[in-house]
Amino acid sequence: MRSDDLLGRFRGPVAGSVLLAGMVLGGSATTRPESFALWTLAFLSLVFVEPRALRPEIRPLLLLVSAYCLVPVMQLGLSAAGLASGLNLAGTLDVGRTATALLGALAACSLLLLFSSLEDQDWRVVLRFAGVGVALNLALTFFQFSASDMLRLRIGSFEFAAGTFANQNHFASLVIASLPLAVFTILGRGGRVWLLLLAPVVILALASRSLAAAYLAAGTLVLSVAVLADMRRLVRGALLLSLVLGAVVLAFNPSNILELEPNSPLGRPQIWATSLQAVLAFLPFGSGLGTFTLAYGSLETTAAISSAYINHAHNDYLEFLVEAGIPGAVVLILGVALLVSTLAAWRRLERHAVAALIGIGVLGVHALVDYPLRSEALVTVAVALGVIAFGIRAWPDGSSARGRGRRFGPPRGLMSLLGARHLELPNRKPRRPLPSGSRAPRSPGPPGP
Repeated sequence: MRSDDLLGRFRGPVAGSVLLAGMVLGGSATTRPESFALWTLAFLSLVFVEPRALRPEIRPLLLLVSAYCLVPVMQLGLSAAGLASGLNLAGTLDVGRTATALLGALAACSLLLLFSSLEDQDWRVVLRFAGVGVALNLALTFFQFSASDMLRLRIGSFEFAAGTFANQNHFASLVIASLPLAVFTILGRGGRVWLLLLAPVVILALASRSLAAAYLAAGTLVLSVAVLADMRRLVRGALLLSLVLGAVVLAFNPSNILELEPNSPLGRPQIWATSLQAVLAFLPFGSGLGTFTLAYGSLETTAAISSAYINHAHNDYLEFLVEAGIPGAVVLILGVALLVSTLAAWRRLERHAVAALIGIGVLGVHALVDYPLRSEALVTVAVALGVIAFGIRAWPDGSSARGRGRRFGPPRGLMSLLGARHLELPNRKPRRPLPSGSRAPRSPGPPGP
C-alpha cells in the first residue's frame, strides 16, 4: 500500500481526534499549556495533509486565514526593524505575546489545511467525533449543575465552569453553534420526530446562567428547522415571523437580558468606549496581537481601576482592531466580502452549507458581545464549519440535495433580513393525469434492422 493511501485511510479519524481534543482541552480563552498541546497536535496533523487533495473551493478562506497570519508577522518584523535601526518602529507592545498569537494563528491555518484535504466521506467520521465532543460537554454540564454542591472539575491548569469550558458563555456558544448541523443530520435521515430531542439541549444552554444564551439557542433551533426542513410555506413563514419578533424584543433588552450594565465601569458599554479609544491611539498597526490588556490598561481611567481588570473587549472584532489596527480592518473587510460573495450565490448552496453558515453566524453574533473566538475550542469548531460551508459541494449521502421543487421557500427579502438564504432546486413539471381508461404510451423500442 502506498504511503499516500495509508495516510488517506487515517486522515478522517485524525481530523476528528484533533477536533475532539480541541473541544475538550481548548475551553480556556487564555494561553495555557493546553493551548500549546493543541497547537502541537495541529502542526503534527500536517503530516496527513495531501496538497493535491486540497479543495480548490477553499482557496478564498485559506487566503483569508493567511492574511490573518501575516498581521503578527508584520508587527514582529516592524519591532525587529526598530530594534536594528534604532527607529521608533514598535509594531507590538510585547513581542512574546505577539509571537504566541502567531503560533495560534498558524495552528488554525494548519487545521484548515487538514480539514480541506479530507474526502467527502471522511466528514461522516469527523462529525461523529464532533458529536462525541458536544455530548461530553452536555453530560458533564448536567452533572455539574445537578449536584447539590457545584462540582469543581479541572484539567491541567484551568477549572471547568460549564462542560469543559472555563467560560459558561463559551460552552453555550458551542452547544448553539452545533444545533444547525444536528438538525441537518436528523432531517437527512428522515427523523423529524427526533428533533424533539434537541429541546433539552436548548434548556441545557441555560447552564450558562444567561437568558440571552437561551434566547439565542431557541432562535437558532427555530431558524434551522425553518430553513432546512421541508414544510408548507405558511408554517415556515410563521416560524420566521416569530423569529423576527423575538429578535425585536431582544433588541430592546428587557430586564437587561443582555447584561450590558451601561453605568458600571466594568460594563460592556464602558469597555467598548475605552477600546474604541485604544483603536485610535494605536493606529496604524495596532498594539500587537495578544496585547489587548496592555493597550487597554494604558488608557483606563482612574475611576475605572478596581481589583478586577479587563482582559478582553467583550467584542472580538473591536479587540482585533485594537491589536491589529488598519491591517486588521483589511482582514475583516476581506472576511465580510467572502461571506457576502458566498451568500450572493445562494441558489447553488446545499443544505449542509446553509447549516454550517448558520453555525458560523451564531459564533459571529456571539462575538459582538463576548470573546468566543479567543477560545481554542471554538476556533477549531469555526474552522471545521468554514470548510463545510465553503469547501464541500455535495454531502456524501446525498441528503443535502434531497427534496422536490422549492426546498426552502420563504420570501427572499425576509430570508435576506435573517441572514439565511432562499435555496431552491429546479422545479419538476407535474405529470398530466391520463384520461380514464387509457394507458400510458410506451416508449419506442430500438429501430429494426
